[in-house]
Amino acid sequence: MSWDCTGGSGGQAWYDLDIAVDPLDEDVIIAGGVNSFKSTDGGSSWFIRSHWYGGCNVESVHADLHILSLIQ
Repeated sequence: MSWDCTGGSGGQAWYDLDIAVDPLDEDVIIAGGVNSFKSTDGGSSWFIRSHWYGGCNVESVHADLHILSLIQ
């Protein structure tokens, strides 16, 4: 959960790390720390959903992800 587009290692996990599972679809998971990542296959694969300054061709979301929620 570091600062790069693939997750990497390091980051701020002691400060901002969260995970959320869709209550209607257990295969949909969002996890985040510095950047946020999404899985649609129960965690087997992940893709970046937001980046702390808008890199990686995804939207910019501030790096301190403390609470994640999936609302239908």
